[in-house]
Amino acid sequence: MFLTVITRYSGDSRLINEGIRDAINGHRAELEAWAARPLSLESIERMFRYSWYDPTEFAVVGYRVGEGFRVVGVAWAYPSQGRAWLGMVCPYMSPGAPEPVLEEVLTLTLGWGYRKLVSNGVRGVARVFLGFEGSTLHRLVGRVLRGAPYVYGCDSVLMRYSGELESSTIPEGYRVRAGTLSNHDLERVTRVHNVAFSKYEFFTPWSVEDTRKFYEGEDVEFFVAETNPGEVVGFVDGKVFTALDGRLSASIMTLAVLPEHRGKGLAKALITEFIKHLLKAGVPKNRIALLAAAELEKMYSKLGFTTVRRNTYLELPLSYLPAQYTHL
Repeated sequence: MFLTVITRYSGDSRLINEGIRDAINGHRAELEAWAARPLSLESIERMFRYSWYDPTEFAVVGYRVGEGFRVVGVAWAYPSQGRAWLGMVCPYMSPGAPEPVLEEVLTLTLGWGYRKLVSNGVRGVARVFLGFEGSTLHRLVGRVLRGAPYVYGCDSVLMRYSGELESSTIPEGYRVRAGTLSNHDLERVTRVHNVAFSKYEFFTPWSVEDTRKFYEGEDVEFFVAETNPGEVVGFVDGKVFTALDGRLSASIMTLAVLPEHRGKGLAKALITEFIKHLLKAGVPKNRIALLAAAELEKMYSKLGFTTVRRNTYLELPLSYLPAQYTHL
């Protein structure tokens, strides 16, 4: 088996797209499958059409089988927003492959990530995202980077709803309602998203068309908070789905409120109304999941969520990443 890396991939092969889907779903199903929403082939193909997708930041790892190509891993690599010395590498691997193969996959993705970040002018630190504590990726990275001076961190937490639903008190001067796919709602939700998340390193601005594609294509539902004149100042979105363990679950994907409207109880009102909606749809309370930025863990715990598992990363000098890879 000769592993290689496909770079600058734009989604033009159905076979490779299917392999990308299977690798990501396998990675996400390894731990906490109850909270993992299966990605469809259509979801993968849609990714390549978003305005934020940059083929130079994405790589596919696999090997040739006859005239085809078997995918065993994928990765993203990109410079941090606003911090020129920091670069991000985000690998995914299908955990079903033998561990020696997975070690080589990780070595190749990190090698490609090194070259990508250097080409973007990053000269300082690499942050490698590892997924949940206890995952195969989390375990193997110590072998691949043996001897490197790295430190661990946590960027997000998987949380499960365990609270008692209270009656929602909507702050005076606001209302909460179900969102629609009208231009009015989508334009304002996109604005709130871009303003609220612009401070984070992972941020990539969305266009209104990106929001429409995501909501329509993934059957995402959303509620908005608005002032009485009708200006949207916050939103929550999520999806009911059959999880990778075969049972009904829901994921709260985004909760955002404009800075000038925070501290008034809008986040609680949005979450409460949306959870009511999910329970009416038949989702068991303990299968409502939320992936929160680590700094927001305390806030969400006050809203009735309990931490289940932590998403980790490591940081190390960029020069300690493997520098060699074979590509197509």
